[in-house]
Amino acid sequence: MSASGLRAPASEDVAVAGRWDEGQPPRARDPRRTRHEPPLRPRTAAQPQVAPLPGFTATGAAVLATATATLAAMLDIAISPGLGALFGFVFVMMSVLVALRLGWRDAWGAVALPPLVFVAAAAISAQVQPADGDDWVARTSTAVATAVLDHPGYLLIGTVLAALAIGYRARVE
Repeated sequence: MSASGLRAPASEDVAVAGRWDEGQPPRARDPRRTRHEPPLRPRTAAQPQVAPLPGFTATGAAVLATATATLAAMLDIAISPGLGALFGFVFVMMSVLVALRLGWRDAWGAVALPPLVFVAAAAISAQVQPADGDDWVARTSTAVATAVLDHPGYLLIGTVLAALAIGYRARVE
């Protein structure tokens, strides 16, 4: 106690301007305590925080998978007539990799995207095939139907493995 009868503030009760976090709300005082609340945490040097990769959105995954599968389909058509093993391998791998990188908010896309990507890649790659005099609609629809009917295994395997990849992620995380 000082000569005037007032208690001098303890060193922990004094906050030096700019030393404590101004952004924090003041703590509520507990009526059961007789001393003041301890001061706010002192500011520390900003540590660079590396945020984890957020994962793909469904739209980003669709663009990536469609572009990659379409490129593989075009290469496959240039090498051999129609879609073949190169397209199938790339399609299945992209289905699994995209499913493993999708954000949880868009996990539904792991099962919805492979069939859409398969059809889109078949339709887009049909544009590099030589035209037989058919119009664009007939050529594209024939190419898509042929791809789906000739290679249902690629479509099924890609979709099932993507669903299993999401199940694996749910189990691990």
